[in-house]
Amino acid sequence: MWSEILKSSDKKFHFHIELTTKCNSACPLCPRFVYGTPHLNPRIKLNELSLSDIKKWFPSNLVSKIGSMNFCGNFGDPISCKDMYPIIEYFHQTNPTINIEIRTNGGMQSEKMWKKLGKLSKLSKRKVKVIFSVDGDEETNELYRRNVKWDILTRNIKAYTNAGGWAWQEFLIFNHNQHQIEEIQTLSKSMGIETISFKKAFGFEDYENNRTRSVAVYDKKGDFEYLLKPSIDYNHNHTKPFDKNIVAVTDGVGVNNFDKKDVPKKINTNFDICHIDFDDIDYKTYYNEIEKSKIDCSAFINHHGDTEVYLNANGDVRPCCHIGVELDRNSTDNTGKQLKNIFSPNKEYNIKSNSLENILKLFDEKIASNWEKTHEEGRCFKCSIQCGRQNVVDNLYLDYEDVPEVEVIKTLI
Repeated sequence: MWSEILKSSDKKFHFHIELTTKCNSACPLCPRFVYGTPHLNPRIKLNELSLSDIKKWFPSNLVSKIGSMNFCGNFGDPISCKDMYPIIEYFHQTNPTINIEIRTNGGMQSEKMWKKLGKLSKLSKRKVKVIFSVDGDEETNELYRRNVKWDILTRNIKAYTNAGGWAWQEFLIFNHNQHQIEEIQTLSKSMGIETISFKKAFGFEDYENNRTRSVAVYDKKGDFEYLLKPSIDYNHNHTKPFDKNIVAVTDGVGVNNFDKKDVPKKINTNFDICHIDFDDIDYKTYYNEIEKSKIDCSAFINHHGDTEVYLNANGDVRPCCHIGVELDRNSTDNTGKQLKNIFSPNKEYNIKSNSLENILKLFDEKIASNWEKTHEEGRCFKCSIQCGRQNVVDNLYLDYEDVPEVEVIKTLI
């Protein structure tokens, strides 16, 4: 499994690296924030990787084993990292065959830096590309990408593409922008973006009640601003009906359901870290229906055959970004509690205190070897949810059946 890649002569790694937990934006559904608010999740640690960290943890012999890389933050935007450019340059110069993707909201850094990155992309012969997360035009983009200024974003995209940079776009579909699916392609093409993909949005699910709901969005002071609504036509959770009368509202620790007419106009913003009881895990009813399902691990079957390893900004190593985000946001549900048990003590999974080889062996032992067992015997809840029978990963991007007029990945130029 994971540990075999180090010894293999032909298999490669796909490293997903979170360079920083810093970000300029305040997306309502991002786990970096308290759900629906611009308040930093009190359980999140602000960290950032440096070029010296990367060189220490990724010597040339390991870099030669990497086939592809994704710099995409669960909690931060890679462009916010001070050493982002020299880190990208280091990986490309050490192994020019690596396919490198950088995912960003594009709303920060100087025009000079974007031109520099565009030139690197051109010189790399498209081994380096930037995927811009843009979900609309000047009117609609900031409804989700809050704090991202349109003039700065478009300036940066044009600086990058005009310098020869290879640019893609990822468009999250909501109720407020689903009408723009066709027109956004013209706008994107005018900025030099060559390819666009349309992605269904997570975050509206009410698994307990088997439904989809809207989310209440609040400002810094806790005052209600607007409802963020899922796309009815393009919803990744299409098996669960949309209940237009129910709205998800945070209390700072969890999420409560309110009737639409009773949504609070103001919430308390004194968010506290709650205690996680590791012994109180419901193994008998929680996701029992997918306990026997076959797990097709996306860490192995995606990324053009390269095997995923996720590294966060604190140096913690995880089998994939899905497990990474659940652990790092310190979720208090059954999934979060079980993962805390599996990945304990955490120092054994941190590259500062343990070798990558030893950590990968732990993945084989604690994760892969338990896939044929029950959840109570050690099978990971998160693996069942993400990559079991009801695979939510494969249902994210649009296909021809979803929207005939648009491809999964639309080439614009």
